[in-house]
Amino acid sequence: MKLYGFAAYVGDSSVMIFRQYPEWDMQFTMPLYRFGKLVRYCTKHGLMYQDI
Repeated sequence: MKLYGFAAYVGDSSVMIFRQYPEWDMQFTMPLYRFGKLVRYCTKHGLMYQDI
């Protein structure tokens, strides 16, 4: 069972959303940014974030 629904980068002036489909593994490529938050949603654990 795949758990993640999406991942997103949230910065000062931009948001990038990476949709994850159930048949995919959780992987994506995002540009290198200095500051922001990586937000991810798990169907089991809910919304989580990490400072970058």
